[in-house]
Amino acid sequence: MNLELEVPLPGSRVGDGICGLFVAGRALAHSDRFSRFNVVLVIDRSESTREASGADIDGDGDVAAARLGPIGSLFAETDLGDSILAAEIAAARQLLLGFDPRITRVGVVSFAGKPNRSRLFRPGWTPAARVRQSLTADYARVEDAFQAILDAGPEGATNMAAAIERASEELVGSGDDPDRKKVVLFFTDGKPTLPYWGFEADNVRAVLRAAESARRDGIRIHSFAIGPDALAGPIAALEMARETGGSFTPVRHPGDLQSLVQEVTFTQVRSVTLSNATTGDPGQPVQITADGGWAGFVPTVPGPNRIEVVAHAADGNLPAAFLAQPMGAVLAVATAMALLVGSFTAATGSRVAVLFGGLWGRRTAWVLGVGFSGAWLYKIIAYKELLG
Repeated sequence: MNLELEVPLPGSRVGDGICGLFVAGRALAHSDRFSRFNVVLVIDRSESTREASGADIDGDGDVAAARLGPIGSLFAETDLGDSILAAEIAAARQLLLGFDPRITRVGVVSFAGKPNRSRLFRPGWTPAARVRQSLTADYARVEDAFQAILDAGPEGATNMAAAIERASEELVGSGDDPDRKKVVLFFTDGKPTLPYWGFEADNVRAVLRAAESARRDGIRIHSFAIGPDALAGPIAALEMARETGGSFTPVRHPGDLQSLVQEVTFTQVRSVTLSNATTGDPGQPVQITADGGWAGFVPTVPGPNRIEVVAHAADGNLPAAFLAQPMGAVLAVATAMALLVGSFTAATGSRVAVLFGGLWGRRTAWVLGVGFSGAWLYKIIAYKELLG
Protein backbone atom coordinates (compact mmCIF):
# COMPACT_ATOMS: atom_id res chain seq x y z
CA MET A 1 0.00 0.00 0.00
CA ASN A 2 1.28 3.44 -0.95
CA LEU A 3 -0.31 6.05 1.32
CA GLU A 4 0.40 9.75 0.79
CA LEU A 5 -0.56 12.71 2.98
CA GLU A 6 -0.79 15.86 0.86
CA VAL A 7 -2.69 18.22 3.19
CA PRO A 8 -1.52 19.33 5.70
CA LEU A 9 2.22 18.92 5.33
CA PRO A 10 4.03 17.34 8.31
CA GLY A 11 5.03 19.96 10.86
CA SER A 12 2.57 22.55 9.54
CA ARG A 13 0.95 25.09 11.84
CA VAL A 14 -2.81 24.89 11.27
CA GLY A 15 -6.04 26.15 12.74
CA ASP A 16 -9.01 23.95 13.59
CA GLY A 17 -12.19 24.61 11.57
CA ILE A 18 -15.78 23.97 12.57
CA CYS A 19 -15.60 20.41 11.22
CA GLY A 20 -12.02 19.83 12.36
CA LEU A 21 -8.75 19.79 10.46
CA PHE A 22 -9.06 19.05 6.73
CA VAL A 23 -6.81 16.14 5.78
CA ALA A 24 -6.33 14.85 2.22
CA GLY A 25 -4.02 12.58 0.27
CA ARG A 26 -3.82 9.58 -2.01
CA ALA A 27 -3.98 5.84 -1.36
CA LEU A 28 -3.01 3.22 -3.92
CA ALA A 29 -2.72 -0.52 -3.44
CA HIS A 30 0.59 -2.27 -4.18
CA SER A 31 -0.57 -3.14 -7.72
CA ASP A 32 -1.84 0.43 -8.30
CA ARG A 33 0.81 2.60 -6.67
CA PHE A 34 2.55 3.62 -9.90
CA SER A 35 -0.68 3.77 -11.92
CA ARG A 36 -2.07 6.60 -13.93
CA PHE A 37 -5.44 6.51 -15.63
CA ASN A 38 -7.06 7.29 -18.97
CA VAL A 39 -10.81 7.53 -18.44
CA VAL A 40 -13.53 7.94 -21.08
CA LEU A 41 -16.99 9.00 -19.89
CA VAL A 42 -19.67 7.65 -22.24
CA ILE A 43 -22.99 9.54 -22.21
CA ASP A 44 -26.25 8.19 -23.65
CA ARG A 45 -28.14 10.99 -25.39
CA SER A 46 -30.81 8.90 -27.12
CA GLU A 47 -34.36 10.29 -27.25
CA SER A 48 -35.40 8.40 -24.13
CA THR A 49 -32.99 10.47 -22.00
CA ARG A 50 -35.42 13.37 -22.47
CA GLU A 51 -37.58 11.71 -19.81
CA ALA A 52 -37.65 13.33 -16.36
CA SER A 53 -35.22 11.92 -13.81
CA GLY A 54 -37.56 12.48 -10.86
CA ALA A 55 -35.08 14.80 -9.13
CA ASP A 56 -34.27 18.51 -9.16
CA ILE A 57 -31.01 18.12 -11.10
CA ASP A 58 -30.67 21.78 -12.11
CA GLY A 59 -31.46 23.08 -8.61
CA ASP A 60 -34.23 25.46 -9.69
CA GLY A 61 -36.62 24.24 -7.01
CA ASP A 62 -38.95 22.45 -9.45
CA VAL A 63 -38.97 18.72 -10.15
CA ALA A 64 -40.11 17.90 -13.68
CA ALA A 65 -42.88 15.30 -13.95
CA ALA A 66 -42.56 12.15 -16.04
CA ARG A 67 -44.04 12.34 -19.55
CA LEU A 68 -45.00 8.68 -20.02
CA GLY A 69 -41.79 7.77 -21.81
CA PRO A 70 -40.36 9.05 -25.09
CA ILE A 71 -43.77 9.01 -26.81
CA GLY A 72 -45.24 11.27 -24.16
CA SER A 73 -42.35 13.71 -24.53
CA LEU A 74 -43.41 14.29 -28.14
CA PHE A 75 -46.68 15.86 -26.98
CA ALA A 76 -45.56 17.79 -23.91
CA GLU A 77 -42.60 19.97 -23.09
CA THR A 78 -40.00 18.51 -20.84
CA ASP A 79 -37.63 20.30 -18.48
CA LEU A 80 -34.28 19.15 -19.86
CA GLY A 81 -32.62 20.53 -16.75
CA ASP A 82 -34.18 17.67 -14.78
CA SER A 83 -33.97 15.04 -17.53
CA ILE A 84 -32.13 11.73 -17.43
CA LEU A 85 -29.54 13.29 -19.75
CA ALA A 86 -29.02 16.07 -17.21
CA ALA A 87 -28.64 13.44 -14.46
CA GLU A 88 -25.95 11.68 -16.51
CA ILE A 89 -24.03 14.93 -16.99
CA ALA A 90 -24.40 15.83 -13.30
CA ALA A 91 -22.97 12.43 -12.33
CA ALA A 92 -20.09 12.83 -14.79
CA ARG A 93 -19.33 16.24 -13.31
CA GLN A 94 -19.40 14.73 -9.83
CA LEU A 95 -16.77 12.21 -10.92
CA LEU A 96 -14.66 14.89 -12.56
CA LEU A 97 -14.54 16.87 -9.31
CA GLY A 98 -12.82 13.92 -7.63
CA PHE A 99 -10.24 13.21 -10.32
CA ASP A 100 -6.66 14.39 -10.03
CA PRO A 101 -5.41 15.85 -13.36
CA ARG A 102 -1.84 14.92 -12.38
CA ILE A 103 -2.62 11.22 -12.82
CA THR A 104 -6.02 11.01 -14.58
CA ARG A 105 -6.79 12.16 -18.11
CA VAL A 106 -10.44 12.29 -19.17
CA GLY A 107 -12.23 12.02 -22.50
CA VAL A 108 -15.93 12.23 -23.38
CA VAL A 109 -18.00 10.21 -25.87
CA SER A 110 -21.72 10.69 -26.51
CA PHE A 111 -23.91 8.22 -28.39
CA ALA A 112 -27.36 7.85 -29.90
CA GLY A 113 -27.76 6.85 -33.57
CA LYS A 114 -30.32 6.68 -36.35
CA PRO A 115 -31.15 3.61 -38.42
CA ASN A 116 -30.22 3.64 -42.08
CA ARG A 117 -33.65 2.67 -43.37
CA SER A 118 -32.42 2.13 -46.90
CA ARG A 119 -30.42 -0.83 -45.54
CA LEU A 120 -32.82 -2.09 -42.88
CA PHE A 121 -31.24 -5.52 -42.42
CA ARG A 122 -27.62 -4.31 -42.36
CA PRO A 123 -25.91 -2.14 -39.78
CA GLY A 124 -26.06 1.59 -40.41
CA TRP A 125 -26.30 4.80 -38.39
CA THR A 126 -25.78 8.54 -38.85
CA PRO A 127 -23.86 9.07 -36.59
CA ALA A 128 -23.94 6.64 -33.67
CA ALA A 129 -21.12 7.78 -31.37
CA ARG A 130 -18.96 10.88 -31.28
CA VAL A 131 -15.85 11.88 -29.37
CA ARG A 132 -16.82 15.17 -27.73
CA GLN A 133 -13.45 15.58 -26.04
CA SER A 134 -10.28 13.60 -26.58
CA LEU A 135 -8.27 12.54 -23.54
CA THR A 136 -6.98 15.56 -21.67
CA ALA A 137 -5.79 16.74 -18.26
CA ASP A 138 -7.46 20.12 -18.90
CA TYR A 139 -10.74 19.53 -17.11
CA ALA A 140 -12.17 22.86 -18.30
CA ARG A 141 -12.31 21.36 -21.79
CA VAL A 142 -14.13 18.34 -20.39
CA GLU A 143 -16.71 20.68 -18.84
CA ASP A 144 -17.15 22.33 -22.24
CA ALA A 145 -17.86 18.88 -23.72
CA PHE A 146 -20.52 18.23 -21.08
CA GLN A 147 -22.20 21.52 -21.91
CA ALA A 148 -22.08 20.75 -25.65
CA ILE A 149 -23.93 17.49 -25.03
CA LEU A 150 -26.61 19.28 -22.99
CA ASP A 151 -26.96 21.94 -25.69
CA ALA A 152 -27.36 19.28 -28.39
CA GLY A 153 -30.07 17.55 -26.35
CA PRO A 154 -31.52 14.06 -26.72
CA GLU A 155 -32.23 12.46 -30.09
CA GLY A 156 -32.21 9.15 -31.91
CA ALA A 157 -31.85 5.54 -30.90
CA THR A 158 -29.32 3.63 -28.74
CA ASN A 159 -26.17 2.24 -30.34
CA MET A 160 -24.15 0.94 -27.40
CA ALA A 161 -21.75 -1.08 -29.55
CA ALA A 162 -20.65 2.01 -31.46
CA ALA A 163 -20.12 3.86 -28.18
CA ILE A 164 -17.83 1.13 -26.83
CA GLU A 165 -15.91 1.06 -30.12
CA ARG A 166 -15.38 4.84 -30.15
CA ALA A 167 -14.31 4.89 -26.50
CA SER A 168 -11.91 2.00 -27.15
CA GLU A 169 -10.42 3.76 -30.17
CA GLU A 170 -9.82 6.85 -28.07
CA LEU A 171 -8.16 4.87 -25.27
CA VAL A 172 -6.03 2.65 -27.48
CA GLY A 173 -5.17 5.44 -29.90
CA SER A 174 -3.81 7.70 -27.16
CA GLY A 175 -0.74 5.45 -27.13
CA ASP A 176 1.68 7.97 -25.60
CA ASP A 177 1.73 6.16 -22.23
CA PRO A 178 0.95 2.43 -22.59
CA ASP A 179 1.21 1.89 -18.83
CA ARG A 180 -1.85 4.03 -18.08
CA LYS A 181 -4.87 2.02 -16.98
CA LYS A 182 -7.73 2.31 -19.47
CA VAL A 183 -11.22 2.81 -18.04
CA VAL A 184 -14.69 3.46 -19.48
CA LEU A 185 -17.60 4.78 -17.41
CA PHE A 186 -20.71 3.94 -19.42
CA PHE A 187 -24.07 5.61 -18.71
CA THR A 188 -27.25 4.40 -20.42
CA ASP A 189 -30.98 4.50 -19.76
CA GLY A 190 -32.06 1.81 -22.20
CA LYS A 191 -31.39 -1.30 -24.25
CA PRO A 192 -29.38 -1.37 -27.48
CA THR A 193 -31.63 -0.69 -30.50
CA LEU A 194 -28.85 -0.35 -33.10
CA PRO A 195 -26.93 -1.20 -35.27
CA TYR A 196 -29.55 -3.81 -36.24
CA TRP A 197 -32.81 -1.89 -36.10
CA GLY A 198 -35.58 -4.13 -34.80
CA PHE A 199 -33.32 -7.05 -33.84
CA GLU A 200 -32.60 -6.78 -30.09
CA ALA A 201 -30.65 -10.04 -29.76
CA ASP A 202 -28.32 -9.04 -32.61
CA ASN A 203 -27.75 -5.66 -30.98
CA VAL A 204 -26.84 -7.31 -27.67
CA ARG A 205 -24.39 -9.56 -29.49
CA ALA A 206 -22.84 -6.49 -31.13
CA VAL A 207 -22.33 -4.97 -27.66
CA LEU A 208 -20.70 -8.18 -26.41
CA ARG A 209 -18.34 -8.27 -29.42
CA ALA A 210 -17.32 -4.68 -28.76
CA ALA A 211 -16.81 -5.44 -25.06
CA GLU A 212 -14.71 -8.51 -25.85
CA SER A 213 -12.52 -6.40 -28.13
CA ALA A 214 -12.19 -3.79 -25.36
CA ARG A 215 -11.12 -6.49 -22.91
CA ARG A 216 -8.37 -7.64 -25.29
CA ASP A 217 -7.14 -4.05 -25.39
CA GLY A 218 -6.93 -3.97 -21.58
CA ILE A 219 -9.98 -1.74 -21.11
CA ARG A 220 -12.27 -2.06 -18.09
CA ILE A 221 -15.89 -0.89 -18.41
CA HIS A 222 -17.97 0.24 -15.43
CA SER A 223 -21.61 0.47 -16.53
CA PHE A 224 -24.65 2.22 -15.08
CA ALA A 225 -28.15 1.07 -16.15
CA ILE A 226 -30.40 4.03 -15.38
CA GLY A 227 -34.15 3.83 -14.85
CA PRO A 228 -36.86 1.21 -15.41
CA ASP A 229 -36.29 0.77 -19.17
CA ALA A 230 -32.61 -0.08 -18.69
CA LEU A 231 -33.35 -2.40 -15.78
CA ALA A 232 -36.09 -4.19 -17.74
CA GLY A 233 -33.39 -5.50 -20.09
CA PRO A 234 -29.97 -4.97 -18.52
CA ILE A 235 -28.15 -7.77 -20.33
CA ALA A 236 -25.99 -5.53 -22.51
CA ALA A 237 -24.98 -3.17 -19.70
CA LEU A 238 -24.37 -6.06 -17.31
CA GLU A 239 -22.34 -8.16 -19.74
CA MET A 240 -20.10 -5.33 -20.98
CA ALA A 241 -18.99 -4.86 -17.36
CA ARG A 242 -18.64 -8.56 -16.64
CA GLU A 243 -16.68 -9.23 -19.84
CA THR A 244 -14.11 -6.51 -19.08
CA GLY A 245 -13.82 -7.05 -15.31
CA GLY A 246 -15.66 -3.84 -14.44
CA SER A 247 -18.64 -3.16 -12.19
CA PHE A 248 -22.34 -3.00 -13.06
CA THR A 249 -24.51 -0.55 -11.12
CA PRO A 250 -28.32 -0.67 -11.45
CA VAL A 251 -29.87 2.75 -10.88
CA ARG A 252 -33.61 2.29 -10.32
CA HIS A 253 -34.25 6.00 -9.74
CA PRO A 254 -32.29 8.22 -12.19
CA GLY A 255 -32.12 10.99 -9.60
CA ASP A 256 -29.93 8.72 -7.42
CA LEU A 257 -27.18 8.48 -10.05
CA GLN A 258 -25.10 11.31 -8.60
CA SER A 259 -24.74 9.55 -5.26
CA LEU A 260 -24.27 6.03 -6.66
CA VAL A 261 -21.53 7.08 -9.07
CA GLN A 262 -19.32 8.05 -6.14
CA GLU A 263 -18.99 4.38 -5.19
CA VAL A 264 -17.07 3.42 -8.35
CA THR A 265 -13.30 2.96 -8.01
CA PHE A 266 -10.44 2.23 -10.39
CA THR A 267 -8.07 1.26 -7.59
CA GLN A 268 -8.11 -1.59 -5.08
CA VAL A 269 -8.50 0.72 -2.05
CA ARG A 270 -11.56 -0.25 -0.05
CA SER A 271 -11.46 2.13 2.92
CA VAL A 272 -9.47 4.92 4.56
CA THR A 273 -9.91 5.90 8.22
CA LEU A 274 -8.56 8.93 10.06
CA SER A 275 -7.93 9.55 13.73
CA ASN A 276 -6.05 11.89 16.01
CA ALA A 277 -3.48 9.60 17.64
CA THR A 278 -2.68 12.31 20.19
CA THR A 279 -6.18 12.40 21.63
CA GLY A 280 -7.56 9.07 20.38
CA ASP A 281 -10.51 10.84 18.71
CA PRO A 282 -11.75 9.34 15.41
CA GLY A 283 -12.09 11.47 12.30
CA GLN A 284 -15.20 11.92 10.21
CA PRO A 285 -15.98 9.40 7.43
CA VAL A 286 -13.52 9.72 4.56
CA GLN A 287 -14.56 10.36 0.97
CA ILE A 288 -12.55 8.22 -1.48
CA THR A 289 -12.45 9.22 -5.15
CA ALA A 290 -12.36 6.82 -8.09
CA ASP A 291 -8.65 7.36 -8.78
CA GLY A 292 -7.48 6.89 -5.19
CA GLY A 293 -7.75 10.37 -3.71
CA TRP A 294 -9.20 10.69 -0.22
CA ALA A 295 -10.21 13.50 2.13
CA GLY A 296 -11.76 13.92 5.57
CA PHE A 297 -11.74 15.90 8.80
CA VAL A 298 -10.01 15.17 12.12
CA PRO A 299 -10.62 16.94 15.47
CA THR A 300 -7.51 18.62 16.90
CA VAL A 301 -6.41 20.21 20.17
CA PRO A 302 -3.99 23.07 20.88
CA GLY A 303 -0.37 21.99 20.56
CA PRO A 304 1.19 19.15 18.57
CA ASN A 305 -1.23 16.66 17.00
CA ARG A 306 -0.29 13.34 15.43
CA ILE A 307 -2.71 12.31 12.69
CA GLU A 308 -3.08 8.60 11.92
CA VAL A 309 -4.28 7.43 8.49
CA VAL A 310 -5.10 3.75 7.88
CA ALA A 311 -6.01 2.40 4.43
CA HIS A 312 -7.31 -1.05 3.47
CA ALA A 313 -7.05 -2.59 0.02
CA ALA A 314 -8.02 -5.92 -1.52
CA ASP A 315 -7.83 -7.15 -5.10
CA GLY A 316 -7.67 -10.95 -4.77
CA ASN A 317 -4.11 -10.98 -6.13
CA LEU A 318 -2.16 -13.39 -3.89
CA PRO A 319 1.32 -12.71 -5.41
CA ALA A 320 0.80 -8.96 -5.01
CA ALA A 321 -0.46 -9.51 -1.45
CA PHE A 322 2.68 -11.54 -0.65
CA LEU A 323 4.91 -8.76 -2.02
CA ALA A 324 3.00 -6.15 -0.04
CA GLN A 325 3.06 -8.05 3.28
CA PRO A 326 4.71 -11.51 3.11
CA MET A 327 3.84 -12.88 6.54
CA GLY A 328 0.38 -11.33 6.43
CA ALA A 329 -0.33 -13.24 3.21
CA VAL A 330 1.06 -16.48 4.68
CA LEU A 331 -1.02 -16.12 7.84
CA ALA A 332 -4.14 -15.34 5.80
CA VAL A 333 -3.70 -18.53 3.77
CA ALA A 334 -2.94 -20.54 6.92
CA THR A 335 -6.05 -19.18 8.65
CA ALA A 336 -8.21 -20.07 5.65
CA MET A 337 -6.77 -23.59 5.62
CA ALA A 338 -7.36 -23.99 9.36
CA LEU A 339 -10.99 -22.89 8.91
CA LEU A 340 -11.55 -25.39 6.11
CA VAL A 341 -9.90 -28.26 8.00
CA GLY A 342 -11.77 -27.43 11.20
CA SER A 343 -15.11 -27.22 9.41
CA PHE A 344 -14.47 -30.51 7.61
CA THR A 345 -13.51 -32.20 10.88
CA ALA A 346 -16.58 -30.86 12.69
CA ALA A 347 -18.89 -31.99 9.89
CA THR A 348 -17.44 -35.47 9.26
CA GLY A 349 -15.59 -36.47 12.43
CA SER A 350 -12.42 -36.96 10.39
CA ARG A 351 -9.04 -37.13 12.16
CA VAL A 352 -7.37 -34.93 9.54
CA ALA A 353 -7.17 -32.09 12.08
CA VAL A 354 -5.04 -34.32 14.34
CA LEU A 355 -2.59 -34.86 11.48
CA PHE A 356 -2.27 -31.11 10.94
CA GLY A 357 -1.87 -30.58 14.70
CA GLY A 358 1.13 -32.88 14.65
CA LEU A 359 2.96 -30.46 12.37
CA TRP A 360 3.34 -27.95 15.22
CA GLY A 361 6.59 -28.16 17.17
CA ARG A 362 9.79 -26.36 18.11
CA ARG A 363 11.10 -26.40 14.52
CA THR A 364 7.85 -24.87 13.22
CA ALA A 365 8.07 -22.14 15.86
CA TRP A 366 11.64 -21.32 14.78
CA VAL A 367 10.62 -21.19 11.11
CA LEU A 368 7.77 -18.81 11.92
CA GLY A 369 10.05 -16.62 14.03
CA VAL A 370 12.63 -16.35 11.25
CA GLY A 371 9.83 -15.70 8.76
CA PHE A 372 8.41 -12.86 10.85
CA SER A 373 11.85 -11.26 11.27
CA GLY A 374 12.63 -11.60 7.56
CA ALA A 375 9.29 -10.16 6.55
CA TRP A 376 9.77 -7.08 8.74
CA LEU A 377 13.31 -6.60 7.42
CA TYR A 378 11.97 -6.81 3.86
CA LYS A 379 9.26 -4.22 4.62
CA ILE A 380 11.79 -1.83 6.18
CA ILE A 381 14.05 -2.06 3.11
CA ALA A 382 11.11 -1.71 0.70
CA TYR A 383 9.77 1.31 2.59
CA LYS A 384 13.15 3.07 2.54
CA GLU A 385 13.42 2.43 -1.22
CA LEU A 386 9.96 3.88 -1.74
CA LEU A 387 10.96 7.02 0.12
CA GLY A 388 14.12 7.22 -2.00
